[in-house]
Amino acid sequence: MLFGVVGTQGVVEPLSRPIPVRNELVQIVRKSEALAQNLRFAAPCVEGRCGQWSAGRCTVPMRVFEQLGKSDEGRLSWCGLRPECRWYAQEGLAACRVCPQVRTHVSDALETGEQHASSGGENV
Repeated sequence: MLFGVVGTQGVVEPLSRPIPVRNELVQIVRKSEALAQNLRFAAPCVEGRCGQWSAGRCTVPMRVFEQLGKSDEGRLSWCGLRPECRWYAQEGLAACRVCPQVRTHVSDALETGEQHASSGGENV
């Protein structure tokens, strides 16, 4: 799913509704690294079949919290993924507060359907 676009402040702005990714979009994104770095994708959680899964949970939110901190304060943007979001189900609103700062490694996500995240240009 395509669910956000990186805005001028470098923060992901959610789309009014997530868009299913079709092969045509995959082909366009594969040809443009600049475009790929400005789109935010998500895929359904595959739990134990994902390399980011450990001890019964997704490890990405905790690594993002280590880099960006964990906060329960601040206003949240609307998000069409929240009802199905693994990070939200696992970490609550604190995950939603850091989510706009996370980028998707598009080449991996398009190949495997997994979301690999980074924040501030660094891998987590």
